[in-house]
Amino acid sequence: MALQDPKKSAGIYAWEYFKYHAGQRQAVFRFYLTLIGVATVAYAYSRRFPSGENGSIPPAEDLKSLVGAIYIVTSFLFWSLDKRSQRLIKLAEEALKKREADIASSLEDNSIKLMSLGDIKSERFPLSELESFRQVYGCIFLLIGIIGAFLAHQYLGYVAVAIALIWYVRSLIRRYLKTPAPQT
Repeated sequence: MALQDPKKSAGIYAWEYFKYHAGQRQAVFRFYLTLIGVATVAYAYSRRFPSGENGSIPPAEDLKSLVGAIYIVTSFLFWSLDKRSQRLIKLAEEALKKREADIASSLEDNSIKLMSLGDIKSERFPLSELESFRQVYGCIFLLIGIIGAFLAHQYLGYVAVAIALIWYVRSLIRRYLKTPAPQT
């Protein structure tokens, strides 16, 4: 059986790929928030009971450290998954942008380049730092991870904040000097 219009098929394939990975990203983020919520509720519920002398209920500090560790590890793991999802979505976006460019060229109408136009920032710094799913999700992963670090140990929380600030300033400098990120 002969392939229909290859350009149309490529566009459909890219769109379905985009939809699948964007949906996966949303589902994974909802699961992350659910896990964090369950850990928080479990910790809050455990605080209702006094610590037993016989060791039946762990001391509050141990539970607090455990929940902090769960926040840190969960945030890191889900941030890693989100980075992969971002990359896969970007692959589809690039293919769709190419299809849009072809359509815009044949129609002589650049207003159809919706994905490219969507990449244009609508706000200035610092509000432009919170315009995309990547940016907002990254902030949530970071904030919950930092809260976890403070729960685990106050000193660890301060170290996490310092590392986050250094990383953020470095990324701003790299972005505004147009220095490419190191390849890993």
